[in-house]
Amino acid sequence: MGVKFIADIGYRVHEILKEKHLTAAALGKYANISTGNISDWKRKGTNPSSDRLALISEFLGVSLEYLITGKEKSSPSLRDDERELLKYYNALPELERGKILARLEDKAKEADVLPGRVG
Repeated sequence: MGVKFIADIGYRVHEILKEKHLTAAALGKYANISTGNISDWKRKGTNPSSDRLALISEFLGVSLEYLITGKEKSSPSLRDDERELLKYYNALPELERGKILARLEDKAKEADVLPGRVG
């Protein structure tokens, strides 16, 4: 049973890419994986290397558990706009992410709306 889950990782990655309108090229750039390897996951039934799984799940916006097993823990779901925001955020280099977070914090302060508070 566990082997089937693991064998499905490559296929699952392709399904999530398609579902979220993401490209293999963007995933490859984000996780430093060749597009040929990503293509092989579906065509040849191979899987990503274990050292790349966390980056792949982060880019795809899914839990590592879901990527490996296809099953989610029951937790609050993200809205479509939140998923889209995370998709673009995750595709940015780390330095740009820091700039985005600082800008969002500034905007929240300007609007007097901080997380956990209703302004």
